[in-house]
Amino acid sequence: MKSAVLTFGPSRNARLWSDELALLGVTKDISIMQDEPRLQSMVDFFHKPSNWVYFSGHHISGHLFNRFPQAATAGVRFFSDRVEIYAPDGSRVLKKNQGFMMHAAGPQVLFWGGCNVCENRQTVQVIRNLFNSPLILGYSESSGWKLTHKIFTGRHIGPDGKRIPRLRGDTDFFYELSRGSIDDLEHVRASWLRTARLNFRGNMRQMFRAIDPSGQEWLPGADKKEEGRQF
Repeated sequence: MKSAVLTFGPSRNARLWSDELALLGVTKDISIMQDEPRLQSMVDFFHKPSNWVYFSGHHISGHLFNRFPQAATAGVRFFSDRVEIYAPDGSRVLKKNQGFMMHAAGPQVLFWGGCNVCENRQTVQVIRNLFNSPLILGYSESSGWKLTHKIFTGRHIGPDGKRIPRLRGDTDFFYELSRGSIDDLEHVRASWLRTARLNFRGNMRQMFRAIDPSGQEWLPGADKKEEGRQF
């Protein structure tokens, strides 16, 4: 099992992803944690099969990028049969089963830290097609690095940028993962939903999503998981 990271934003959560998964037996493999990576590093990233993949940055309709669209200098556009990548030193189209090979690993878990990735049906279907129906973990509304940090660590970040101690009943995603097999995608899904259910309330809780390889969407209900849409 190998992990991969591509983040165009703050790297704190990306490092947590790699470090915590390594403690659970997932090998750290390729990672990009730069605002403006070189084109070749992105080509190499998408050519490597990976089991646990972390994406983060600004996101709009299948476009992951480093700055708001009018100022973006590096990013990825996802399609069902390819990715289109660009960086300050060039651009490239990587077709599935040729330049793009990430989907060749399995079982596969994709975490999307970008805003609204799980909201739009077309975006979700593109991801499912491109990656051969992985387990998708992410958000249906605007997110942010502090929100991801909370579910990864069980702690909020205060206005001064420091961690606030856990509240009673809080947990974190990696602790929940450690209670079962990380090869079991149902356990991975349940860990994500349970962490969201215990750490968040109301509308904030409902923005968390998990989408099974079968295409079934799940939400963290008040006391158990709830079924969402079918893709």
